Amino acid sequence: MPSREDIERRAFELWEQRGCPSGTPEIDWFDAEREASDSELEGVLSRLAHEVGTGLGRGVAFLKELDPTKD
Repeated sequence: MPSREDIERRAFELWEQRGCPSGTPEIDWFDAEREASDSELEGVLSRLAHEVGTGLGRGVAFLKELDPTKD
């Protein structure tokens, strides 16, 4: 999970990209939090896909050991 400082830095970058408008800091803060949340979810899904793929690969290897004539 990104730290408060990470989100603050990203919110500041987003604010600068929007031309440094006044009176709308929550827009950039919420966008920075959403980006961090999306990134964290992508990491979790990537790790899950890796684990599932590894498990399937091990299962296939095990089955081939039981009957190596089948592909």
